[in-house]
Amino acid sequence: MHVNTEFANSRELCPKDLTTERRGIVDDYIVVVKTQQTSLLEIFHRSFVACYDPGSMACPQVSPKKKKKKDAISDSDNSEEEDEIPTTKELWQEFLHSLTLHGFRFIFEEGPKIRRIIWLIILIFALFMLLLQSKKSIQKYFDRPVTTTVQVEFLDEITFPAVSICNFNLFPYYLINGTIGEKVMSILAPQNYIDNKEEVLFARSPIPNFLNYLRRRRRKEPKKADDDDDIDVLGDDTTFGFDDTFDFAQFVRTHGHRIDHMIKKCRWKSQPCGPENFTAVITEFGLCYTFNSGLKGHPLLKVQRAGVDYGLRLSLSVQQDQYYGSLRDSSGFKVMVHDQEEPPLINELGFAIQPGTHTFCGLRKEVMHNLPSPFKTACEDKHLAGFKKYTKSACLLKCRADYVISMCKCRSYDLEGEAPPCLPQEVKNCVWPAMEIFRNESNNCECPVPCEITKYQVQLSYAQTPAKHFSEVLARRKHVRKDVMRHYLRDNFLELDVYFEEMQVTLITQRQAYDQESLFGDIGGQVGLFLGASILTVLEFCDLLARIVVNKYKQRKRQRSRTV
Repeated sequence: MHVNTEFANSRELCPKDLTTERRGIVDDYIVVVKTQQTSLLEIFHRSFVACYDPGSMACPQVSPKKKKKKDAISDSDNSEEEDEIPTTKELWQEFLHSLTLHGFRFIFEEGPKIRRIIWLIILIFALFMLLLQSKKSIQKYFDRPVTTTVQVEFLDEITFPAVSICNFNLFPYYLINGTIGEKVMSILAPQNYIDNKEEVLFARSPIPNFLNYLRRRRRKEPKKADDDDDIDVLGDDTTFGFDDTFDFAQFVRTHGHRIDHMIKKCRWKSQPCGPENFTAVITEFGLCYTFNSGLKGHPLLKVQRAGVDYGLRLSLSVQQDQYYGSLRDSSGFKVMVHDQEEPPLINELGFAIQPGTHTFCGLRKEVMHNLPSPFKTACEDKHLAGFKKYTKSACLLKCRADYVISMCKCRSYDLEGEAPPCLPQEVKNCVWPAMEIFRNESNNCECPVPCEITKYQVQLSYAQTPAKHFSEVLARRKHVRKDVMRHYLRDNFLELDVYFEEMQVTLITQRQAYDQESLFGDIGGQVGLFLGASILTVLEFCDLLARIVVNKYKQRKRQRSRTV
């Protein structure tokens, strides 16, 4: 390649006394930069003159990359030998200026002593407030507060509840007349029970000297065996067959009111139903019957619409003309609406319906979900022998049965258990007093709240039945007086409608009101409020500690290498 040496000489890029060989080298070097602008050529000329050594044949021909690599290696060797390891004090000073804990560095900075003391007091006060508020938050967390949420869920189909019905009368007259049942009733409800009740009813009677009249009449009448002490009434029990083989529960089952005699009309969703849709169950009230029990042979019934026409309608006969004995002084039925898996506590939880009324029972279903321990509700689903699902009613029945068995060494006719059934005299003299004691003592049972509870809220309304004109029509057809027919109907018949008011289920759910996320959030907010710090501040202290440990290790290593 031809090189314009005159241009190079005019720019004095190399001395004129250079030999031809040297000029060739310069020419080759200038070729590289000849394509650049004139200003760049002048700059490069200065660089070339600075690097040119007249004592040598040419400029050093070391490539820039190799030179940088060589310099880096030499620098690293020198830094490894000469770099000083920072002391703990230097690390501490550097740490203070970069720490995110507000106000902490002012305690250690150089300056007036009073300023550092003030900042120390402020920091201690902030730390105290932080600990105080954190304690409250932690205490609140361990108190396990609960919040309740209510959610209404609309459904296209709802399972109809179980409806249990019990007659106030224990045994009808036509089933125990002339049988051992008369002896049973004389034991359970002797004549002196009526006398005592009579004195209570007429204690303030407007009839003059009515009580004196009753006393004079009793003195004139011959004394009956039933008026004697209860123990005397039991004189010769074996003549009546009351031995250990007598099953009182079975007797109640066979001599109680029959469902086919009490039901006059049954309609389910406007379709006929009957006694076959009811299941017999023995309760404290005696022989009762449950509609839609869900037991074998009775599949669960469901409704798709709300209203009277889509529920259960019953026309019932109280059979008041067949009431026998004085065990109870009321007439009518006791009714309880409950879940299929909950036994009926008729005496405690049922509502009464009386003859001569049409009772409308509107229902709303509620399902409650409770929280287990350690929350205050401390719900628990215990296993109860003889029951599929744990409920409060089942637990109370089981507990009451165990208590009666422990006191009387036998079980009542309405309770389950392994002990033999109690005889009628044992029911009167031991079982009933034991139940009174059981009701008055609240600590007899350990029945925690179930974790899931299904309840039916009942809304009752009433109408009189039958209407006056209806009883008059029946009186003309039966050829009886109107007042006789009206009193007979109102003393013995009633109607009951059980239905859903809305196709909805109310879900009541307990939830933890203050969980771990809330606790950490409160404590984190308090740390930021009082100290202006966060969890990263703790990591900064950890980083400082790690750097100090590493530096100590390097110092020891260097000392060992020098001694070697």
